[in-house]
Amino acid sequence: MGNRLIVSIFVLGAMLAFLPVISSAQSSTPDLSGVWQVRNDPGGAPYSFAKGEPPLQPSAEKKYKYNNMKPEPDGKGRDELNPRGPFLCMPPGPTVLMLINLPFEIIPTAGRIVIYYQHDHLTRSIWMDGRKIPKDPDPSWAGYSVGKWEGDTLVVDTAGINDKSWLDDAGTPHSSELHVVERYRRVAPDTLEVNFQFDDPKTFTKPWGGKKIYRLVPNGEIHEHVICQELFKERI
Repeated sequence: MGNRLIVSIFVLGAMLAFLPVISSAQSSTPDLSGVWQVRNDPGGAPYSFAKGEPPLQPSAEKKYKYNNMKPEPDGKGRDELNPRGPFLCMPPGPTVLMLINLPFEIIPTAGRIVIYYQHDHLTRSIWMDGRKIPKDPDPSWAGYSVGKWEGDTLVVDTAGINDKSWLDDAGTPHSSELHVVERYRRVAPDTLEVNFQFDDPKTFTKPWGGKKIYRLVPNGEIHEHVICQELFKERI
């Protein structure tokens, strides 16, 4: 009886000692950190989020078609079209940044996740402290982003994006009422999957979206990149 009691106490002690480890493992959040770069599949739509034209309202469709008329938006005489074209160098907005074939780094910090883009060294904060998007956010190029975890998926809500940027590099317009939901999930050690949904009743006839895959850049670093210097390098 005495031996059984000693054994029982030992087993119970071991289980109690192991509980914090189990609790810590269950409460830990997935690791999305690292340097990532978009993977454009051959035959896909590298400059947009979906194949074909988005479901546009008539007024937005007119803008979209105009943006895609020849010559191209960056062509001579049409530099007013692309907000980040040769003479404006404006930020591309949070959606286009996810299409540019340059790396970005996901950096988890206390209370927020920071995304650090190589493109012009732009940054974006995703607030993870439980706050809500302001009811009347002051529209900005990056908008206002809040996030939460749903299992192994980071769900990001973004609103308050000004209407000066394009939704993608295919010339898709949007209004300041654009609401973007992104779902980030690390589907493999070297693969990040991001699903996008766009809702903007002024621009689209219904919510729509797409998916992009990003590859991990081993030992990746964010290098210097000055967009206006790139655009005007022949004059510098």
